[in-house]
Amino acid sequence: MPMVFCRSCGHRIHESAAVCPQCGAPQAIAIATLDLRSQNLAALWCAFLGAFGAHKFYLGKIFPGILYLLFSWTSITVVLAYIDLLVIAFTSQGKWAYRYNAGRLTAPVHLAVRVIALIAPLVLAVGLFGGVMLPAYHDHEQRGRTVQTL
Repeated sequence: MPMVFCRSCGHRIHESAAVCPQCGAPQAIAIATLDLRSQNLAALWCAFLGAFGAHKFYLGKIFPGILYLLFSWTSITVVLAYIDLLVIAFTSQGKWAYRYNAGRLTAPVHLAVRVIALIAPLVLAVGLFGGVMLPAYHDHEQRGRTVQTL
């Protein structure tokens, strides 16, 4: 039965005790069992499934996640998810630790995640160009050939 000393009063307590029975001070175990939220993982959830609210569910924000899911058929959630992606990718470690990890620092945001955050609108623009503009240009060229043959 391993025993440790209370961080506040020095009383001997069991190592798994969340609070000291003598003084009631919280012990380090309460923070150690906290489920830490990774900034990298949140950014990746947001980049790939953000329009459906996956990053909100991961961060424990259930109601906004449900709203994202309900409105995912609109384009609004895509824009909101991109804004969330920028916020997640470029938030400092200290602010992230304060908001989601009770002050415990996690790994910094990987450079690749930040590059994904910056390139995402370019990929979207190229996809829109390929899906909308190229067929319209093809129709324009066919009409031009039809007029020339007359």
